[in-house]
Amino acid sequence: MINLEASNSGEKNSHFVQHPREALLPTLDLENTTNSSGDQHDLDDTYQVQELVEMYKDRNRTLFLVRWANGGTTWEPEENINDPQLIDDIMKNYQGFKNGVEVEKTRAAKNGKLEYYVRFKDYIGSERDSCWWVSENVIHPDNRKPGLLSCIF
Repeated sequence: MINLEASNSGEKNSHFVQHPREALLPTLDLENTTNSSGDQHDLDDTYQVQELVEMYKDRNRTLFLVRWANGGTTWEPEENINDPQLIDDIMKNYQGFKNGVEVEKTRAAKNGKLEYYVRFKDYIGSERDSCWWVSENVIHPDNRKPGLLSCIF
């Protein structure tokens, strides 16, 4: 489990995380993950979190895109986030994917609604998990680009 705790070091919005292998979603090859100085990470290392950037809800769970102090991002399930202030901060005004994604293209779905192909910025998991097709309702209004239609489903 990830333990997110606010730091008392005086740094604004400083949070620390215990980062075990099973907490990484969808996938992250920790065997090949290195820090900024090029050292391999120990699975018991503690990492500083900048913020929760995005949120995604499906029928069974809520995921948060965590921006780590090193600038990388990974998806983490809600149950791994033990600092309720982090969740409160993102949920206050959250309107959909905005700052943590780049919209690459759109398509019309069979139901006539628009879908967006988004790439998660600075994602450090597998390339396969760095992009998703999502429905328009999870995209922030500022990122909705109906003129970007690039393929028909």
